[in-house]
Amino acid sequence: MTFRKDSRPCGLTRRHREGLSGPRSIILDEPQLLSALKENGLTGYASKAYVTLLRLKRSKVMPLARISGIPRNKLYHVLVDLEAVGLVERLSDDPLEYAAKPLRPYLEARIVRAQALLGAIERIPVPVTGDSPVAAHGN
Repeated sequence: MTFRKDSRPCGLTRRHREGLSGPRSIILDEPQLLSALKENGLTGYASKAYVTLLRLKRSKVMPLARISGIPRNKLYHVLVDLEAVGLVERLSDDPLEYAAKPLRPYLEARIVRAQALLGAIERIPVPVTGDSPVAAHGN
């Protein structure tokens, strides 16, 4: 099983599609899904590993590395990172086996953090008139 180069859907389960954008989700093809995941904080390898796990449901590290095209030595670190953000679950330790978790909680947590950051930025006092550092430098 390999990544498709065409625009056919990647075969996400309904549970995971709903985790993307609710019950009326749009089915994304793999390049679109990989791009969307990268835009939402995942690295290229993390995106590939996550999408591959979505397709496989569960996998040991060796087959996951082969199917995803991610070097095995890099994949171990990627899986630890994905587990830390709640996108994968370790099913067993010997041999290591993982499964993908729904995307919704990860994206909702990112939204909460972005809203907190925006709120903090909005609370920064804005200098009035000539007190602006930008105005002082003539920019």
